[in-house]
Amino acid sequence: AQLFFQIVGRFIEDGQIEVERIVNLKPKAACPPPAPRSAALRGTEWRALEIDGERLTVGDGQRRPTLKLDDDGKFTASTGCNSFGGDYTLDPDGLRFIAGPMTLMACPTPSDAIERRFIDALGAVKSAQIAATTLDLKDATGKLRLRLEARGR
Repeated sequence: AQLFFQIVGRFIEDGQIEVERIVNLKPKAACPPPAPRSAALRGTEWRALEIDGERLTVGDGQRRPTLKLDDDGKFTASTGCNSFGGDYTLDPDGLRFIAGPMTLMACPTPSDAIERRFIDALGAVKSAQIAATTLDLKDATGKLRLRLEARGR
């Protein structure tokens, strides 16, 4: 019989997975189809939908914050006003961002507040979860800090 379940866990040594809890269990169900290539963590431009559980509303002339990770441990981001980049680490202990230099344009309201919240949330990230074309970035307590979608979706 088939059994589909979703777990929360982490990778430990020798490629093993340590299960912390089972999130969902469905008898006689199949695994969902793999996410399309455009929704891979690396190489996809992700645009922010929510920061700390609050849906972003972007007015005319404003841009959404974006994030893109490359294969070499570097990331580039836009707050919707300023651009910055830096390094990221993805390992069994989680995902961490270390921001580097940033442009220093004056951001009009409400872009200035969105910028501060985006930078704070990104700095607190410890884990990532992808479901189809949605990327959730959470802090060490499991709180959802950023919800992003693959650009163009």
